[in-house]
Amino acid sequence: MTQANFFVNSSFTVTPTSGPVGTEITVIAEGLGSKEMESNWQLTYDNKLTGLISAVSTEGKAVAKLRAAGPVGAHTITIWHGYMGMPYINHQQAPTSYLPVPTFSFEVTDDRPVASQVEAVPQSAANGGVQMPELKHAQGVDVQLDKAEGIVGENVTLQAIGLPSNQKISLVWNTMVGSRVSGKGFGEQQDILGQATPDQDGNLNYTFPIPDDLGGVPHRIDLKIQDQVLGQAYLRILPSIVQISPTSGKAGTEINVHLKGVGWTEYDNTYYITYDNAYVGYVCGFNTNGDVKFTLVRFLLNCLHNFDQFMKLRWS
Repeated sequence: MTQANFFVNSSFTVTPTSGPVGTEITVIAEGLGSKEMESNWQLTYDNKLTGLISAVSTEGKAVAKLRAAGPVGAHTITIWHGYMGMPYINHQQAPTSYLPVPTFSFEVTDDRPVASQVEAVPQSAANGGVQMPELKHAQGVDVQLDKAEGIVGENVTLQAIGLPSNQKISLVWNTMVGSRVSGKGFGEQQDILGQATPDQDGNLNYTFPIPDDLGGVPHRIDLKIQDQVLGQAYLRILPSIVQISPTSGKAGTEINVHLKGVGWTEYDNTYYITYDNAYVGYVCGFNTNGDVKFTLVRFLLNCLHNFDQFMKLRWS
């Protein structure tokens, strides 16, 4: 028996190569590795750290997106690698000097800017997404919502059949409360959404606003008579921007941002913020039940600025 080794080179492409401020730029990475120095790649825009590219769970291929920023003219996109999550600047002297550090140029044009952009929610999650526990229903009971997800304050209608007639039903909202950093821990909590009485045929229609609560994984709604669970449904709260104010101003102007629907798991409780593709910091909404408020200060350049939010995975 004979064996042979081969090495898959990492490669990157960037498209398009020009466009106005706000243009979506797509970076496609292929052949990324799984070891520390080969799995952790960092993208900078004009020498400003924007974010991380990794593809361990996607068979070495990743698609990253950012938006064109800055004044009219040429801007530099560089893709680095580094074990500590930061660009390894003297990479040519590293044990992994064989790894590429490609640089691309993007030309910001004087065309009409793309003022805002919201990424569509993927139709399916990677690897099937989070597997939620199977819902429980008493015999003959069926519970449905007219929507599986929505933002805080949006109306949802619950419909149920097969319930005991003319008996008051409690709709119980299951959520999480607490903090990972306070030392007090976190755990489940149940709140009453409301109470309703099915008709003589056991049918129930109940419309309610989505609670001002955590986003991320779906919340479970229990239909109960005292301690007996008759039926259940899942409802997911999507993140939403309540306010960004003001939308213009001179250098030094404070920009107030208000979000709702931030999650609680280690994946979706932390969002990281970029300003003109420069990493600013992160926000967390677990301790405040998904409600996040923060302030940025307008930078000096006299042009339209990008403000983006991304989910951030905490590594341990």
